[in-house]
Order: sequence, then C-alpha cells, then structure tokens
Amino acid sequence: MVNEDVRGLVIIPAHNEAANLPAVLGRLREVAAPEDVLVVDDGSRDGTGALLARLGQAVLCHPVRRGYACAVRTGLMAAAERGYDYAVTLDADGQHDPATIHHLVAPLRDGGADVVVGCRFCGDAGYRAPPLRRLGMRLSSRLLLQLGGQRIHDTTSGLRAIGRRAFPVLLAPAPGDLHAEALLRCLRAGLRLAEVPAAMAPRRCGRSMYGPLSALLYPARLALGLWAAR
Repeated sequence: MVNEDVRGLVIIPAHNEAANLPAVLGRLREVAAPEDVLVVDDGSRDGTGALLARLGQAVLCHPVRRGYACAVRTGLMAAAERGYDYAVTLDADGQHDPATIHHLVAPLRDGGADVVVGCRFCGDAGYRAPPLRRLGMRLSSRLLLQLGGQRIHDTTSGLRAIGRRAFPVLLAPAPGDLHAEALLRCLRAGLRLAEVPAAMAPRRCGRSMYGPLSALLYPARLALGLWAAR
C-alpha cells in the first residue's frame, strides 16, 4: 500500500552552477514536485550563494569545494536529521528533468525498493556516453553484478531516489564518488535496488566536472572504487 504521508527532499549538489540553477528550480516548480528542495553549494565562486539568497532557496554551503560525494552526503545528513523519509539527488546543470522524480520515487513509496536509479540506458532514453565513460560504465556494471549479485545498467547516474534505510549506508565514511561503489555497499547491506528509465538532456551552460584527464582515468577509478567497497 502506498503511504501518502511520506516526506521527500530533493538534494541538488552545485558547484559554479549559477547560470543553470534558475531554470532547474523553475522546472521543479513547474512540475509541482511535492518534495522540499535543498541546494548544497559546494564552494562556488560564481555567485551561486547570492543567487540562491535572492531566490529564497534553502541552501547549505561548503566554504571550499569538497567534491560531489561530500555535497551529496551533506544533503543526506540534512535529510536524516530533519526526518525525511527519502531523498532525491538531482544534478544542477539541467540534464535531469524533474518531471522524472514522480516515476523515480514510485518504487520507494510502494515499498518495492530502497534505492532507485534513473537509468539513461533503459527504455527509450537513448543516451550515448563518450567512449571512455561508456567503457567505465560497462566495466562497473559487470563488476557490480559479480560482486553484488545484481546488474545495474547505469551505475554512475546522479539521478537517484534514496530511501531512509539507505541513509546510514551512504553516510558512512567510505572512498569513492557515491557511484558504483555506493550501490555495492547498499547491496551488501541487504538493500533493494531498482532502475527506471530517465532521459538526460545536454548540459545547458558551463563545464562538466569530468574533464579530459578525469575521463581518461574514469574506468580505472570505477574499478578501484568497487574493489575498495567489496
């Protein structure tokens, strides 16, 4: 049975995304998502903090950049402390459509999953990753199956719904970027994982955190992260 009284929090990690955030927050209002929204400003230097203040948007700020995983953990800590039943991680660059949140959280609300991944390779999403990233994704998906017993096709998706049972697993100190290695920790903790199709649009403005060097090291980092998590 669906529990209509559960409370959710959308967590948006942001580093220098002042050009993209107004559209992302506007889209959240447009689709009338029932979740509260919290932006985690990860040491931005482009006026993100001042922008969010003008918009009246709830925000937690890191004084210096601490990275994506730390920003997500800050949001999850807030969700846990404030009594939310689930959290949704949403990228600040406009690539995730907030209209997908309803489908993403449905398995949580129905009690069928503890973590739900928005999959860019399921259904008709039609996403094509660059070659090195695609190699890393395939490698991590295969390793996750071998080490955790379940195949997740999109191990690096930043669009996820996270139930309260998964909060302590993801908040525990651990290496990695909260991607494939975090999913492995969830599986080994006995949590249930699911995927739903999710289209991804091109980045609106600015630069991705994955530069040329990061892309080159990507497959090895994913494999090492999974090996450490085991």
